[in-house]
Amino acid sequence: SEGKLKTARSQFLPELQFGYQNMSIRGMGADDIYYAKSSRFQAVQVGIGVPLFFGSNQSKSKALTYELKARELEYEYTKKLMNRQLRDWQAQLKSLEELCVYYENAALPNSIKARNAAWQQYQQGNLNFMEWTLLHNQAMQTQNMYLDLVQQYNQLFIQYQSFQNTNKN
Repeated sequence: SEGKLKTARSQFLPELQFGYQNMSIRGMGADDIYYAKSSRFQAVQVGIGVPLFFGSNQSKSKALTYELKARELEYEYTKKLMNRQLRDWQAQLKSLEELCVYYENAALPNSIKARNAAWQQYQQGNLNFMEWTLLHNQAMQTQNMYLDLVQQYNQLFIQYQSFQNTNKN
């Protein structure tokens, strides 16, 4: 767009022309004089062209100026959107990472302890099969929630890295 704008603006400038001719005539000329091969005729031509009508060129120049400004604004808007998306992903990744740490340090060890305690209680006869199944399923649900969380984190991290790699400037 900047090249188009410069081209449109250059049409307001005067146009300089320069020409040079060099030729030879062999034989009888129109003035009844014989010209040998070594006779050379040279001419120089210089001219200047001044544009008289600026209306269409001014309109083109203004339109291109507005187009350039629109593209710059669109670029800035897209850049802000991309930066906001990156910040959002970073915040989500941090949140998911904190949840993963919680599960790894507290929830998973507690669910394993609860599952083992339920199994011991069941073997000793303190729990029936239905109660053991319920406690076992709760522990498994905690582990499944952790695995779902890790999957979400990994998918978001892949999106984040992919976005960063494709938009490096």
